[in-house]
Amino acid sequence: MAPKRFAKRARTDDDGENDASGFNNVLEIDLGNKKKLAVREFKGNTLIDIREYYTKSEAPDKLLPGRKGISLTPEVWKEVVKNVGKIDEAIKKLEGRESAELEESDDSDDIEKKEQEEKADKE
Repeated sequence: MAPKRFAKRARTDDDGENDASGFNNVLEIDLGNKKKLAVREFKGNTLIDIREYYTKSEAPDKLLPGRKGISLTPEVWKEVVKNVGKIDEAIKKLEGRESAELEESDDSDDIEKKEQEEKADKE
């Protein structure tokens, strides 16, 4: 005989909202592109959850939490916040390098075009 399965019940709490998974959200920030940051409680633990959401065809206006995401403890979140300056510097460095690479590729495209034009003029 198969074990009896019980349906999960969403916990209710006056402090926040329950999402589709039953988490108690104290704060939820829409990050765009079906991504959200939520401060929530799960099994008595406070978590900062950054997650992708999805929709089902039968309820296209209802966002459901997906598997892609990460839940951080407040201690780990504090480490992230403490290092935001370093993270911003790294992002700027990478973005600067990317824009420099784009400029170089634009320059090389211009050189190739000029060489082709000069070659066409000689013929």
